[in-house]
Order: sequence, then structure tokens, then C-alpha cells
Amino acid sequence: MVAEGLRRGVTDAFAAPKDPALPRGVTISLGCASMIPGREVESAALIHAADELLYLAKRNGRNRVEKSA
Repeated sequence: MVAEGLRRGVTDAFAAPKDPALPRGVTISLGCASMIPGREVESAALIHAADELLYLAKRNGRNRVEKSA
């Protein structure tokens, strides 16, 4: 929900910016992952999972949120 709110906020803010100096049509793609912390789980695994989901969002058309199941 937070990631989708960020995506929508960026899209809305740059759809018709009040300041003509700002770029139009800016979007973001996000990859969201979560894990239950434990001794066997390394933080790098969480970052890797989020990175994979980010690239999936880009492959699937950009301006979207992909999340782990």
C-alpha cells in the first residue's frame, strides 16, 4: 500500500506540474520484498529480492509496483 501510494503520488505530481520548469510525465517503478528476520537470513537476500522485483516491474511495463507473495 505504501509503495502504491508513492507510485501514484509521483505520477500525479508530475502529470501536470504547477511549475513549468519541472519535468512532465515522471513515473517510478518499485520492487517490494519482505522477510522474517532470523540468524540464517542475510540482509543482502532482502535487497536482492527487492532488486529482482524492481526489474520485473520495469519489464512488465514500468510505472508499477511488484511485490513478493
